[in-house]
Amino acid sequence: MRVLILHNEKSGQGEAGFKTFLAALERGGVEYQVRSLEEGVKLEDLLADAPEFGAVVAAGGDGTVSGTAHALRDSDVPILAYPKGTANLIALNLKLPSEPAELAEVLLAGRSRAVDLAVLRYCDPSGQPRESGFTIAAGTGFDAKLIADSENLKSRFGVGGYVLSALSNAKAQVARFRLELDGETLEREGIGVMVVNLGQMQLGLEMAPGADAADGRLEVVILKARTAAGLVPELLRQLAEKVGLGSPEVGERLEVCSARHVRIESEPALAVQYDGESLEARPPLEAQILPGAARSIVPTE
Repeated sequence: MRVLILHNEKSGQGEAGFKTFLAALERGGVEYQVRSLEEGVKLEDLLADAPEFGAVVAAGGDGTVSGTAHALRDSDVPILAYPKGTANLIALNLKLPSEPAELAEVLLAGRSRAVDLAVLRYCDPSGQPRESGFTIAAGTGFDAKLIADSENLKSRFGVGGYVLSALSNAKAQVARFRLELDGETLEREGIGVMVVNLGQMQLGLEMAPGADAADGRLEVVILKARTAAGLVPELLRQLAEKVGLGSPEVGERLEVCSARHVRIESEPALAVQYDGESLEARPPLEAQILPGAARSIVPTE
């Protein structure tokens, strides 16, 4: 078995586990080639001959894994998400183990499944139309501001950086949203809209319960709260239980819809993110599902 490994050396986790993973592959008789993701090198160039390999390992954060999946979309090349970043939500949603030796076993077992990807369309600050592929979620408003403000905190606090950022953004900007979901129009007020492909988020919270990365649809989560304190009762309940604070008393402030194609406008125009990365863009945005566009290596049932 020949395996191509893309290695993002700048990702948050240390190198000891990665070396353990490589050693386990060697014991399993795997012939592998490691290529480092370096500044100025295009991911597409590193993956140009990927179909010649039996599998591709994306060793990095969610951005590395998602970028690899989109670069190989519709190629049927199986991809293993090696969780080497801060949140590692793709690996979490695919129920992949975190131990390097166990990840090697999953790769050797060779079980894979088709998963959905999605694409986000927008205009950059100069007005030029752009497109970015995402795998987990894209959004505008509270979640995008939280992600932007957590950038300087993640290196010190890891996933806890998101919590600290949320606390610092307790008074979120309220906006008016106009949504088009497969041609149906909705108008809502709130602090954000998320378009979700993979539902499990940081700290094990469920932003879109029941979201399935293989159903050919996106979950559209409208955050109708007017403050972060009243954001989503279920999320707050889960988080409170995790830190031993009990259940806060808040009303229902969440609306979840499902669609294949989504258009979002907001007044005022709010910040934008995709797969945990801040984007230099503002609504209007369009998101579209790409059913079964990637093949992910997953644990055996």
